[in-house]
Amino acid sequence: MAHAFILSDSARNAACNTVVDLVDIGGPGRLAVYDGTKPADPQTAVTTQTKLAEFPLDSTAFGTATNGSAALNPVETTLALANGTAAWFRIFDGNDTPIADGTVGTAEADLTTRAVDWTTGSIVQIVSLSLSIPTE
Repeated sequence: MAHAFILSDSARNAACNTVVDLVDIGGPGRLAVYDGTKPADPQTAVTTQTKLAEFPLDSTAFGTATNGSAALNPVETTLALANGTAAWFRIFDGNDTPIADGTVGTAEADLTTRAVDWTTGSIVQIVSLSLSIPTE
């Protein structure tokens, strides 16, 4: 029978800070938004999905974790690169190594945006993104 560890807030914060600090390796990272089906994990290559937008991240991409969660620092708006429906994102470090994938939506998604149907050249904006470490 498997047992789950229950993590303290300090352990969750340390784990979260370790993960988000990976984004800053090699310089500022980037966040790319795609249409289509999200791959199984960040190690799986993007294949038929279209990159709809790319956001350069600050040299310190995320704030310090509290309560096991770190929020993405403010990101400038960008222009959509293609027409499509934003479905998922991938975060890369400064060396272009994939760090994390997540869902995109206007609510109840890992990354929230004002809209998900994008047209080439339209302004797109990240509303919120937080990485969280659960208590167990």
